[in-house]
Amino acid sequence: MQQQHAWEAALALVLLFLGLSAWFLSGSLPSGQGPIGPAFFPRILAGILILGSTTHLFSLWQQGGLLLGRAREARLRAFWRVGALWGALWLAPWLLPKLGLVPTAVLYGMLSAALLRGRWSEVLLLGLVLGVLLYLIFAELLKVS
Repeated sequence: MQQQHAWEAALALVLLFLGLSAWFLSGSLPSGQGPIGPAFFPRILAGILILGSTTHLFSLWQQGGLLLGRAREARLRAFWRVGALWGALWLAPWLLPKLGLVPTAVLYGMLSAALLRGRWSEVLLLGLVLGVLLYLIFAELLKVS
């Protein structure tokens, strides 16, 4: 159970960082006319990420899931896995022009599933389903080349 708490805490911290980053980055977007503009949607998503991750961190803290002790090794493994995925995201600016959106997203989906210790059959199925859905949405529905 402690390893699950470590994973949850690591993911909640990453989501909190993403939410705060999106909130501050959306501040540089123009506000448009009235309350709804280009900054509106990113601020809503950032608020959801911030609220959800802080609420989850608080509930983990109340349950004792963030206490130091025997789960230190599990916590370090969880942070390493999340860190490896986070580090792989820095390759996206190089991968997107070379591979395209769909293969890059499939690669990241499969990497995430593998880092979460998914079975290879699940990882491959996720890659296949993600690739087909992204192709249908972007190529067929939105007509993006």
